[in-house]
Amino acid sequence: MLGNIESGNGSGGADLSDIDLTSQSLDSRIKYQCASSHAYYAADGTIQFAEPDVWPLEYRDGVVVGRHEPERQTTNLLTHATNFGEWRAANSSVTNSDEMLFANEHAQFVTATATATYTRVYQTPTLADGDCVFTLYVKPGTTNYLHATLEDSTRQNSSHFYADLVTLTGGIVTAVGNLPVTVSVKKLDTGWFIVTATATMPLTSPYYVYFGAANAPKTVAATAGDSIIVGFTQIEQGAVQTSPIVTQGAAGTRAAAFASVRIYPGLTGLRISYSDGNTDIVRLDGQADDWYQLPASTSSWGERYIQRISYFKE
Repeated sequence: MLGNIESGNGSGGADLSDIDLTSQSLDSRIKYQCASSHAYYAADGTIQFAEPDVWPLEYRDGVVVGRHEPERQTTNLLTHATNFGEWRAANSSVTNSDEMLFANEHAQFVTATATATYTRVYQTPTLADGDCVFTLYVKPGTTNYLHATLEDSTRQNSSHFYADLVTLTGGIVTAVGNLPVTVSVKKLDTGWFIVTATATMPLTSPYYVYFGAANAPKTVAATAGDSIIVGFTQIEQGAVQTSPIVTQGAAGTRAAAFASVRIYPGLTGLRISYSDGNTDIVRLDGQADDWYQLPASTSSWGERYIQRISYFKE
């Protein structure tokens, strides 16, 4: 039995063995297309960027985890995703740190220069009404706390929220009007934290996107000298956080990715196994094409990886 199907049983002697997506080389029964370079976690723990049409093997804590699910097209609407010296500042300074999130690029300290509320840096991208995700990759500086704000240009709708890198919690400090935000904090094995704010924007407008260091959890206040280390920021339309898109002066778009599996006559379906222990069952009844296109990811980037694809027949 190969891939749960006896050799030659309606498959024309095709290779029906399992497809191992934790292998360094990509199986010839897989096609992958993405017109853009795209991020992945390398063996050394840094985020690196694969060439177009390359589906790289990924690692977490130095261990192979598989390949990330294909992602939808999206745009990072922040014009400077890694250089916060290009953001406008309010009672804050920006300097390089020794930390690196991306290979060969220094993360930066954002430091309060006054004891005050709302010490921060900011940009003003235009966002459409509907769902959006604001993501920050951060490390503690002199403080383990940060605050951030999303606010429309009329200042009638805003949410001021916090992230606590000790307890891995976050939430709204104060809010005005109608701009709901849900905050999550996740620690990576590299020591970086991903702070994600999923929001529903009430109208199409330029928005103030702020963040800065805080001197305690659940506050927007800082003491002079408080700092956090920031490696990357992204704001994108949609309800799912996707992989980083580095920008250097203009918004940047990552093309949609497509991954397809070779299929054969007589198959009932595919079993797709993931790094989180889950398995999806795909029915192929009546499928006439030679290739089955895997669906786009509905999970946040880095949450799970495809590890194995098996053929089956009932």
